Amino acid sequence: MFTKPVRIPVLRVVAIALIVGGLILGACGSSTPSGETTTSVPGGDTTTTVDPNASLVFGKGTLPETVPGSFPIPAQSVVGATMIDRNRSLTEFVMTLPANVDAVVKFYEDNLPARGYEVSNSVGTDAVWDLEFSGEGVVGDVNIRTAGSGLAYVAVSFTTPG
Repeated sequence: MFTKPVRIPVLRVVAIALIVGGLILGACGSSTPSGETTTSVPGGDTTTTVDPNASLVFGKGTLPETVPGSFPIPAQSVVGATMIDRNRSLTEFVMTLPANVDAVVKFYEDNLPARGYEVSNSVGTDAVWDLEFSGEGVVGDVNIRTAGSGLAYVAVSFTTPG
């Protein structure tokens, strides 16, 4: 008797890799090579870079510095893994929050336009939803997934064209 292979969405694999990478970075020793900076935040979350102008920065626990101040973040969100890739003008971060997918979709469909962003596409189901947006100098997407009973997982990715 054969069973069907389990398909894991690519976004989930990337998010898991970012989280594991963040945990590995956080588990590294406290010594820092010459020129490396480590920024600590309350609760022990850190962002580590080789130098202040590094092209690739991984972090966890706080929004990346490249997220526009106008970008809406739902209340009670917990930021997980983050990444800034300056070579590709790419920023990514993941969050979890106590809400269902529909509530998070409504939040973004209401708050993105109210803050100067245009939602160009918004499609999905009760368990999975994808929004595409642009505005405030960025183009990106918000991927929302069920993360358990009453929890949502949100992955945000955007680029700064130019």
